[in-house]
Amino acid sequence: MHIIPFSAVTTVTNMTRDFAFAVLDVTVGYGADPDTVTEALRDVGKEVRAEPKWNALIRDDIDVFGVEKLADSGLLIRARVKTEPSARWSVGREFNRRIIQCFE
Repeated sequence: MHIIPFSAVTTVTNMTRDFAFAVLDVTVGYGADPDTVTEALRDVGKEVRAEPKWNALIRDDIDVFGVEKLADSGLLIRARVKTEPSARWSVGREFNRRIIQCFE
């Protein structure tokens, strides 16, 4: 544990003042084609942004970075969505819900 006296704090930076990112980690089996998964994630992004409720909270198209990790359970594909500062969690949950539906 580190104890910092408040009087020692000279600068505070709010890293989510203007926007935030909902980070999406999607694990798929080793038999999945990463390019197909990437396209599916982009399609989900277009679908979500087409709805006025979510479009107001999402600032940009989904960024799919690709394979982040070769995990025990499969390929971990990372993506992110730029959101309004307070919307990162709700947007992330909605993307996760729709990704599950898409992959079924």
